[in-house]
Amino acid sequence: MENDNIIANQISNEDLLKEIELLKKENADLNKENSRLKSAFNFFPDVLTIIDQDYHIIYTSHPNSVGEIDKRMLNKSFLDFIYSEDKNKVKDAIDRIINCESSFEHIEYRISFFSGMTMWVDSSFAPNKNEPGLILVATRDLSSQKRREEELFQTQKKYRAIFEGSNDAILIISGEQVVDCNLKALHLFGYESKEEFLKNSIYEMHPEIQPDGRKSLDYIQELADYVYENGYTSLNWLFRKKDKTELHARIAINSFEYSGKHYLQVAVRDMSDFMQIQQSMQQSEQQLDVILDNTQQIFLLIDKNYRIQIFNRAAYIYGERILGIFIEQGKSVLDYINDEFLPDFIKNFNLAVNGKPCHSERYINGKDGRSYWLNFNYTPVFSDDGQIHSIIYNIRDITQQKEAELKLKHSEDKFRKIMEFSPDVVTILNKDMKLIYHSERDFSLLGYSLAELEDSDLKFVAHPEDIDLIKNVMFGAVENPNEIFTVVYRGIHKKGHYIWIESKISNQLDNPAIKGIIVSSRDITERKKYEIELKNSEERFRVLLDYSPLAISISREFRDVYVNDAFLKLFGYDSIEEALNCTIFDKIAPESRDYVIRHMKEQGENGIVRSYEIMGMKKDGSKFVMEVIPAIIKLSNSVEAIAYFNDITERKKYELERDKFIQELQASNDMIEQESSRIQNLNRRLEESERKLKELNDSKDKFFSIIAHDLRSPMTGFYSIADTLSDHLESLTQDEIKSIVQSIKTSAESLFELLDTLLTWARTQIGRIEFEPFLLNLYNESEKAIEIVYANAANKKIDILNQIPKNLMIEADKYMLNTIIRNLLTNAIKFTNPGGYISLNASEIGSLENQFDKFIEVSVTDSGVGIDKMILDKLFKLEHKISTRGTKNEKGSGLGLILCKDFVEKHGGKIYVESQVGEGTRFRFTIPKA
Repeated sequence: MENDNIIANQISNEDLLKEIELLKKENADLNKENSRLKSAFNFFPDVLTIIDQDYHIIYTSHPNSVGEIDKRMLNKSFLDFIYSEDKNKVKDAIDRIINCESSFEHIEYRISFFSGMTMWVDSSFAPNKNEPGLILVATRDLSSQKRREEELFQTQKKYRAIFEGSNDAILIISGEQVVDCNLKALHLFGYESKEEFLKNSIYEMHPEIQPDGRKSLDYIQELADYVYENGYTSLNWLFRKKDKTELHARIAINSFEYSGKHYLQVAVRDMSDFMQIQQSMQQSEQQLDVILDNTQQIFLLIDKNYRIQIFNRAAYIYGERILGIFIEQGKSVLDYINDEFLPDFIKNFNLAVNGKPCHSERYINGKDGRSYWLNFNYTPVFSDDGQIHSIIYNIRDITQQKEAELKLKHSEDKFRKIMEFSPDVVTILNKDMKLIYHSERDFSLLGYSLAELEDSDLKFVAHPEDIDLIKNVMFGAVENPNEIFTVVYRGIHKKGHYIWIESKISNQLDNPAIKGIIVSSRDITERKKYEIELKNSEERFRVLLDYSPLAISISREFRDVYVNDAFLKLFGYDSIEEALNCTIFDKIAPESRDYVIRHMKEQGENGIVRSYEIMGMKKDGSKFVMEVIPAIIKLSNSVEAIAYFNDITERKKYELERDKFIQELQASNDMIEQESSRIQNLNRRLEESERKLKELNDSKDKFFSIIAHDLRSPMTGFYSIADTLSDHLESLTQDEIKSIVQSIKTSAESLFELLDTLLTWARTQIGRIEFEPFLLNLYNESEKAIEIVYANAANKKIDILNQIPKNLMIEADKYMLNTIIRNLLTNAIKFTNPGGYISLNASEIGSLENQFDKFIEVSVTDSGVGIDKMILDKLFKLEHKISTRGTKNEKGSGLGLILCKDFVEKHGGKIYVESQVGEGTRFRFTIPKA
């Protein structure tokens, strides 16, 4: 019996030991599962919190990821961290979960931290099904979103007020319809209300044809397509108002997207007054240009460094005939002055540079065999600020009229350009009329910074005579909120001079987004100057004709309407009235009249204007050979003919000698041109050889740098695996060791393939191997590239998502494609924080040149740190190698992206990059579709 009890006890103890071992194993499995669950929580993007039914926190993931959540929160009440005004809302949500009234709650609220800081978050509450009585809370930071929503609301209010108060008409267009406009647009186009204006389509606002001959409807569509692609354009445009009258305007167009829909914003500035002034200026300058280009005097405009800026037609003709020189723009005038005359020229030129006009006379033997008295005039040209910027050098033949003095004032700047209106400056004043804001320009119209104008008053910035006018307009604006007032006045520039300013004023003191008086100003000084310049230009034209040594007449319908003093002397008339009482045929010998009539008829039919030689007849009936140089001026309401007359009786005697000289000169010229052509061919061959040598050197440098760059990533993978074996070998199971060895084998194979790819590329660069595209499956090729960089990504816990369609076929060089994708992936891993992600995508597009030439666009997108805008422009340029350390201090050679660009372009594609600091980077490249 006793033995039986001993045996029974032994059996019972053995069962107990087995049960204990079983419990130990189950406990180890439970700990392992718990560890896995905790790891999964730590990789979840939101903060996960577990609370019990008494609201106590028993677990939280991601310490410090939302504000100050850390171990100090454990075992404290979840409600202690809720902002006081939101506690009841959160408690009610939790109670509904506890009481089984709801299985899921989602609310937004504010939390308070130990430091007193408050943050907006949203949380999802759900019961823990595995452990009844516990509640799971997933929390996400909403602070940035809330701030952006508030800033957006205030910005919309502010810019709506500026929109309505703009000095320009602004139209918002969607498709073919104007969907919004400001008050200036209604006034400019002649409408009473927005409702009436917005009923019209954009096509009803334009004439059928624009001034450049293009159809408005086609032109509008081209502009819309261009702006949607490029973002902005500006140009002159012709509109049609409500009353069908024309409106000349300058428009600026940009595009924007709102709520997923594309819109065009068109700023319209009235240019009608400006166009009238410009037309008058063009007519006046056209007359002056015709006179200068047809006069027989030599005119040169020379800067203070002796360089020739402008010269007229006579410089070609008479410079060669009399002086034996060929004038060229940009050359030094000293190259054309002989040594004997050089000291006298420099002395007179320096006098003119110092503001003293002067002239000299000289008797010379011309290259045509004749002797001449020439008059040389040096006239300084002043800019608006009183400084001398150039010299007019005038040479005229005074052989027969030496006693006459040249009285000619050349325009200060023959080619003055009419500047476009500068963009308006928007300023905001407070109720005390102090400047509190100006638009995004470094300085105001008056040259002052914001800080310099903050405490200034009207006496500081406005002409004393205009202060009362400005005050009255400002008072009217203050008394009438939201109305727009206009004032034109003179402002005192920081440099001391006055400028004319036109300002639009709107009282927005009651607008909470503005809280000030908006003043939209523009500089109209140029417009004022144009009006004065028009008057001065007409006066210069009249003086130029009156004092010209050439005989000049202006005729209309075969009768002279103007002749100068030189004309009276040439034809022997005593007064202008006497000359005007005769027809133009009274000054022409009878035998030449039929020729003149035929010439004028041909000129009218063909529009061809050329000089001709006829017999002239003076008042006393005597005849002489004269050269007539005609010109036609088409004005807005008439057609006038200008003619220049020159007695060439003596000149005809020397024309035969001149022709012989020209033939000899042409023969010499031909020989020079042949030798010049031979030298140019040699230079081109030398430049081509130099270019090819430079390309070979660049390829060699790239090759060695790329090897160092591309071997780093796989070797880092080897190091990571070796480090794992070294630190954990004793604790690893056979299966784990087998898995690591397999990874080593895979990495070794990938490294071998990488080396083979680099060597193949090097052979391509030096012409040893051809570019060989094949039909490839893009998904399979991208998987191979991912396999090479997988170890580096796993080391940083970065997920790589291959979302490329599995059946997408391309035509590409296999080795080059692998290098492109692998380098972009390596770059993304380098600049992505641990726990991030990288995704690959691909889609079909048409090329920019031919929509039927299909390409595949491949993109590599990461959630990394992003790239600064200043670095973006340098990424693909060899002369700006960029090598930046990664998020774990990884190094790089800076040539990986340059290699990608080379390989993409060999396929006929392009590579792009888009990035935002703190939000990640996206690389895109195109590759031909199979």
